[in-house]
Amino acid sequence: MNMDTCSLPADFEALEPYVTSWAIGSAAGRAARREASNTEELRAFYDAVAPRLADALIYLDSKQLAEQDTRDRRLMTMLPTSRRDHEHQSSPLPATPSP
Repeated sequence: MNMDTCSLPADFEALEPYVTSWAIGSAAGRAARREASNTEELRAFYDAVAPRLADALIYLDSKQLAEQDTRDRRLMTMLPTSRRDHEHQSSPLPATPSP
């Protein structure tokens, strides 16, 4: 993906499909999004983010908050950051019942 069209920092382009739904600026907004999401949406998001979470945190920690640009802040807002987020990520989601 071209960085001119990517709204995330370089190396995190694979998470771009999740920006619109998950890069939410407030904790309350993120909690509401989680609650409104179905199992498949949560699974897809966490499966995409989990392998990149450590790299994203290292990347963000390497910059002072004042040095972070819009792309950095957008990445930060979409990362699972609460204990509940991490529980969702580390716990298997319930199996989807077959029709």
